[in-house]
Amino acid sequence: MLKFKENLRCFLTQRCPYCGEITDYIVCCPSCASKLLELVNHEYGKTVFCDRFEAAFIYQDLVREAVTQFKFHGHSEYVRNFVPVLQKCIRSSFDVVLSVPYYKQEEQKREYSTSALLAHYLASSLKTTYAKRAVVKVFETKRQHNSEFDERFRNIVGCFSVNPKAVAKKTVLICDDIITSGATINELAKVCKEAGAIRVEAVSFAVAPSAFCVNEEKYL
Repeated sequence: MLKFKENLRCFLTQRCPYCGEITDYIVCCPSCASKLLELVNHEYGKTVFCDRFEAAFIYQDLVREAVTQFKFHGHSEYVRNFVPVLQKCIRSSFDVVLSVPYYKQEEQKREYSTSALLAHYLASSLKTTYAKRAVVKVFETKRQHNSEFDERFRNIVGCFSVNPKAVAKKTVLICDDIITSGATINELAKVCKEAGAIRVEAVSFAVAPSAFCVNEEKYL
């Protein structure tokens, strides 16, 4: 009950996700807004199977701290700050939005999925479908953020399965909190293309600069 009340308090109190100060602004406070201008991402990338991926910010400094709080420290309320920013990265219309799934045992240990939260609210803002169960993770893998950069590509191969009915002949948008290497979105895009998706793109709140500097052979 106490945990529920604390979560409710967080959702009812509008705070800047970067400094924690109470603010009337949806995305962040004016002070942090000026700092964020230096971290805006102006690049876009692609992998062998993902036709395009974009992110709002570079994963550094106050962006890194906000994502860490959102992902690992229970600040699920930050979703309302992040989604308006994500929406500005969308260049096309999509039939369906997907999130990056956890393996079922890992999912049970987590209070919430940051990717699922973002995908759900983003799909709602775009007035399109969030296919929550369209893709599943069929076996457990080593956590990507604990893996060496090159290992991330080998680590993720073959771990996703998608329901063809959810993606066949459709345009698909994969939503995540951060793209570090591009390995995960490439593998998800691969199974979607194999299931008949017309086009697959990805969007994330943050991206590591290294994601734009990968030899495409690693994605195969």
